[in-house]
Amino acid sequence: MAILTMIESQAVAELADQLYDFLPASFSAVTWPLVAEWMGVKDCWPDGTSKRQAIPIFLRNVLEHRRGVFCDLIVKVVQEGINYRLRKGNPVTREEIEKINALVLKVEFKIPQLHDRAFLSGLPSSNEQPAASTSSSIKQPSANSIDNLRRRFLTLFDEKDAKKRGFAFEPFLTDFFSLHGLDPKGSFRIDGEQIDGSFEWQGNTFLVEARWRAKPANAADLLVLRGKAEKSDWTRGLFISIYGFSELASPTLQIGRKANLIAMSGQDLMLILEQHWTLHDALRAKLRHTGETAEAYKALTELVK
Repeated sequence: MAILTMIESQAVAELADQLYDFLPASFSAVTWPLVAEWMGVKDCWPDGTSKRQAIPIFLRNVLEHRRGVFCDLIVKVVQEGINYRLRKGNPVTREEIEKINALVLKVEFKIPQLHDRAFLSGLPSSNEQPAASTSSSIKQPSANSIDNLRRRFLTLFDEKDAKKRGFAFEPFLTDFFSLHGLDPKGSFRIDGEQIDGSFEWQGNTFLVEARWRAKPANAADLLVLRGKAEKSDWTRGLFISIYGFSELASPTLQIGRKANLIAMSGQDLMLILEQHWTLHDALRAKLRHTGETAEAYKALTELVK
C-alpha cells in the first residue's frame, strides 16, 4: 500500500472539494458510487457517510490501494460531471478543469485528455461576462453555501423551545429562498409555529406557509392556503410541514377547485440541502405532479427530475 505524503494528502482534500458538485451521491442516473462500480473500485467507496466526507476518503483509498485506476477514474468523473452539470444549468468551466489538472500533478499524475487544448477551449470560462439576467434565469447556489444551510437546518432539530426554533427558522427560510434567487418578500412572519411569506418563481408568486409541529399537517391546514392562493391566476401556494402530511391531506385537495398548491416535508428539504435535488428541480417536479394528479403532496423520493 502506498502511503500518501502530506503534499498528496492536501491535494486529495482540495481535489475532493473541486469535484464535489460534479456528481451526486444518490438519487440520480449516474452517481459517485455508480462510477466507482464502473471503474472497479466500488470497495473503495465508504458507504454510510455523507458525500462531503466520502469523496476525499474514496480518492485516498484509490490512490493508496488502486493507484493504477486513478487517472481513468478522474476522467470518468469529469466526463459524467460535464453532462450532469450541464443539465443543472451550471456547466463545468475551463478554470475548474485547470484547477483539477494542477491538483492531479501534485499526486504525480498528468492526464493528457484533460490538458488537451481543443477540449479546454471548448469549455466556458468563469471570466466571461454573464449574459444580462432575465426574470426567468435560474440561480444555482454553490455547494458550500447549501452545505452551510444544511448545518443550520439540522441545528433546529436540537432546539426544544418552539418559539426560539421559530425565530431561527424564519431567517433560515429567507436565506434558503434568497440563495436560489427567488426574491422572498420581506421577512417571514411568525404566528405561533406557523410562518408565512412569499417568493417569485417563473412569473408566479408563491405564498408560503411553513409549520414545525410534532404532528403531520392535515387537510384543513392545506385548504386554508389553497384559498389564499386563489387570489389570482398567477398565485400559487407552497406548504412546508417539517413532519409531513396526514394520509387524507393530499387526497382531500383533489376534490373541487383547481390545483394551485404544492407541499414539501422536512425530508424533501433535506434532499435539497444534501444536494440530491435542486430547489428549482423540486418545484418543477412537484408542480408537474400536482398538475397531472391534483395531489398537493408527493415525496421527492417518489418523483422523477
